[in-house]
Amino acid sequence: MTAKLIKPDGSIASVKPENGTDFQLEELNRFVQGYIEVIHPPDMPGYIMVINEEGKLKGLPWNPFATRIWKHDDIVGNALLCRSEQVK
Repeated sequence: MTAKLIKPDGSIASVKPENGTDFQLEELNRFVQGYIEVIHPPDMPGYIMVINEEGKLKGLPWNPFATRIWKHDDIVGNALLCRSEQVK
C-alpha cells in the first residue's frame, strides 16, 4: 500500500514504509522535515495527513494541493497522505 507525499511545488511521489507495513516516527519526520502533526481530511474517511507541526513558524512554502484536501486552513511544506493504519 503506497502513500502520497504531496510537495508544495505540486509534485506527488508514491512512498512506502521502510518496514513494508507502517511508517515509523523517524520516517515521518524526514518526510515533513520536522515535528509531525496528524490531521484527518474531512472527505476522506480512513485516511490521515501528516504535516509539519511548526511549518508556518518556520516559513515553509504554501502547499495548495494539500490545502484543498484539508479545507480548514492553509497547509505548508510537505504533506504525507496515507491510510490511518499506516501510522501507529
